[in-house]
Amino acid sequence: MKQDDYRPLDLNNISKLYNVLEWSGGQIEQFEEKYETVWYNPQDETLRPSGTWTIECVAVVEQFRGQGIGKDLLGNIIQEARDEEIESIGISVTIGNEIAEHLYLSVGFQRYVTFFSEYYFNQFPGTAKFILRLSKS
Repeated sequence: MKQDDYRPLDLNNISKLYNVLEWSGGQIEQFEEKYETVWYNPQDETLRPSGTWTIECVAVVEQFRGQGIGKDLLGNIIQEARDEEIESIGISVTIGNEIAEHLYLSVGFQRYVTFFSEYYFNQFPGTAKFILRLSKS
């Protein structure tokens, strides 16, 4: 992630992806237009990194949920971050995903900012951002 652009993709560096997907010029143009419509602000606060490391997605296949797998996954990431002397880890959740929020809180993350539906012009439920501080630095 760049310091001046928090968006998830750098359109200048994804030509290999277009080749792998075998997209035509029209498909590329349509994708880039939609991308710029959604991610129009390169410094959107909702995309600002929450920590030194950012966990983008945690998911457990439905049939295996409730068995502690998500907690184990996060525990392993947290331990690796400690081993690497990382200062903090950030993660976000869509408002209403109470299972994920409970998981994050259970391993030590703390909610520090919420972007409610109004921030997204009521087109999205909102986002809560969490941080786990691993060092006092």
